[in-house]
Amino acid sequence: MPKNAALYISDPSLIRTATFARFQGFIEFEALHDEGEASGLRLTMTWGRVRMNFMSQEMLPSHLEGLAAYAEQHIEDSDTEHYLRSRFAYVQMALGCNLEHAPDDEERAQEFLFDLNADLNGLLFLADSVHDRDGANLTHPEE
Repeated sequence: MPKNAALYISDPSLIRTATFARFQGFIEFEALHDEGEASGLRLTMTWGRVRMNFMSQEMLPSHLEGLAAYAEQHIEDSDTEHYLRSRFAYVQMALGCNLEHAPDDEERAQEFLFDLNADLNGLLFLADSVHDRDGANLTHPEE
């Protein structure tokens, strides 16, 4: 599993300690700041750490356009393409995720990302694929 992923969510208010504390293996949540502005968070889990960096609101629209263009290159049916475009239109926040874990904990780290994505009703970009909240691979459904 890659050490980097991204979460795209429509409701930033869900990013709070209680959201993360319910996960098995949760130890600590730390808010990160840059020049007084919230810049991300760091989670410490029993299996490792996750640093989540908030993408600036100025960068988000062009980033989402690029991601949509990438996804459309890999989607073969128009229903999925329209669905994904609609989901991207409601994204309010992108979180760039950097994962640190031992090789033996790869499955637990990946499970955490998919479970968190489900809880946040988000989209997960992982390993060159966009996954829906239910874990379905929207860009490479054969995988």
